[in-house]
This record gives sequence, structure tokens and C-alpha cells, in this order.
Amino acid sequence: MKRMQQWLLAMACVAGSFQPSQAQEPDWTAVRLPWKAENHWDAVVLGGVARVTDINNAGQVVGWSSSGVDPQSFLYDPQYGRLRSIGLGGTQSQATAINNAGQVVGWGNLQGGATRHAFIYDPLVGTARQIPDPYGVETQAVGINERGHVISRAPILPHLGYTSYGTVYDGSTVAALRGAPLAINNSGLVFGQYISGTSRPPSLWLHPSDEEVLSVGIGGGWGTFGVDLNDSGQVVGFRGAGHAFIHAGSQTVDLGTLGGSYSTPKDLNNAGQVVGEASLGDDNSNHAFLWDDGVMTDLGTLGGRNSVATAVNELGQVVGFSEVAPGSSERHAFF
Repeated sequence: MKRMQQWLLAMACVAGSFQPSQAQEPDWTAVRLPWKAENHWDAVVLGGVARVTDINNAGQVVGWSSSGVDPQSFLYDPQYGRLRSIGLGGTQSQATAINNAGQVVGWGNLQGGATRHAFIYDPLVGTARQIPDPYGVETQAVGINERGHVISRAPILPHLGYTSYGTVYDGSTVAALRGAPLAINNSGLVFGQYISGTSRPPSLWLHPSDEEVLSVGIGGGWGTFGVDLNDSGQVVGFRGAGHAFIHAGSQTVDLGTLGGSYSTPKDLNNAGQVVGEASLGDDNSNHAFLWDDGVMTDLGTLGGRNSVATAVNELGQVVGFSEVAPGSSERHAFF
């Protein structure tokens, strides 16, 4: 679930264990991790870029790195202190999500091929396998639950009637979804967005559920976008360049900002904690935030003007990116 930018590789750690129930200032200390994967380039040495996309409760982190035009997905395990390169054997891949069993999903091309295929990597097997698609189109896996069920989506394609399209895979069978999935929870509920050509605004839906009820309940329209779903059925999203919201049942709560005019959520955990980015009072900079029980906390930066939090696990641990110095284009990943 993110604004694509060029991020230099690094990591920052919060000193000590962060407990969501404790009100304390995070102590940001930047440390460089061994971002060189086995049989993979060292993106730090070669001036590469990287993006961290998800973290599980064991602190395993997934994302992608690149020293040129071809991104390669990675899995970082703090137990071993090194990266592992994963994919389908082709020149490109990106990892998008990881569950607590260490299963990773994303997309990649096959050796000698150019088409993007959704994949799932199982640490017990040690290899990634392609997720089948009933229509044979280009697909990208974007989420996985603790049961190993995977959601994937495809680009809006002419031969599909210019409609958004997605699938859910339970390990043996693939079912088509009406629209692009955004998240799946552990009960198998899927949160997504449906777009059909340019004749109607995108609508948010829950599968199986009534998409129009959800859209009307949160004031859906051209400027309303979904982001994530948790096991309680809470969903988060944002309204255009406005405010982030969290919605459950018939109630929608505005998450506010850090003094500016906009906020954008990136992830949601089962405790209802939300992370993302929000503008400060001058609207010229934005900081990573953690929203918890009505309070939005500014997580600060690593020394620069801007930062963004991209994922939060059930322990309240947050990953994201930050500028490291005023006026510098160098951005480091933080934990």
C-alpha cells in the first residue's frame, strides 16, 4: 500500500522496544544494514535505490532494491542480518507483502520473459512460484493473510473493458474479483476499489459484501481512495489531497493532520493503529505519523524535512523512509 521515489539504502532503529501504550519520544539512530544480498549487487556501493514495503511481527522486512533500471525483490531477516534475493528468475521483481509465517508475495518476470507475474515465496520451500491467473494477463500480488491467501491485481486493460481486475488465490484455486483488491484480512474479507472506464467514479468494496454501502458510508467519489483493511473490518483511506480516515460499520473518523492541510494513510494493524504521512503547518514538509486512538503522533525525521511511514506490525513497530539532512536528496529507510 505509496508514492514512488528514489530511496538510498540504509536503516534506522528505534532504541529499545516501542510499546504502543507508552507515550515516549522515539530515539532515531541511523545504522547501515548489510544490504548486499546473496548473488546480488550491493546497492549501497553502486549507488542503488531501495524501497521497504512491509514488515511482519518477527521484524522481517521486504521490499526491492536496484542499482539500475531493473528492481530485484528482497527479504531481510534480522535473525541472520542479511538480505535474500527472491523472485521468479527473471531480471525484475518487487516484493510487496509478508505474513508472520515469512511467506512473501510480489511480482516478477520469468527468465527470458518480460511479462509480470504474481508470485508467492515460501521459506519452507526456499523458492518462489508463480500464481496462476485465469485470464493470462499481467498480474501483481499485493497482499497475503496468515492463511496464505493471496490477492493480486492487473492493470486496467482494453481487452478487459477498461475495468480494474483482480484475483484471490487460496493455494490451489484462483477466483476472479470485480475490481482491484487492496488488502485481505485473516477471515478472507477483501477490500478493494472498482474502476470502470471514465464514466463513473471509483467505488470501494468489501468482498463478499455490498460495494455501494461501503462507498456511500464513507462518502465515496472521484476523490476517495482506499488503502488497507484489518481483521476487525476497519478500513483506512483518504479523500484526494485531503484527510486520511478510518471507517468501521457506519462510523467514519477523520484522522486529522500534523497541522497542515493533508494526511495520507499507508497501513493499518489490528489494534487500529494507522501509519502514513501528514503535512506540517507550512504545508511545505510532511512527516511520518502514527495514529492511535484519536491521537496522531509525529514520528519526526532522520534529520531532513520529510519522512513517511509505510507499514506497522502488531507490535507497533513502524518502517518507512526519511530524508537525512536539510536540502539533501538522500533518503534512508527507518525502523
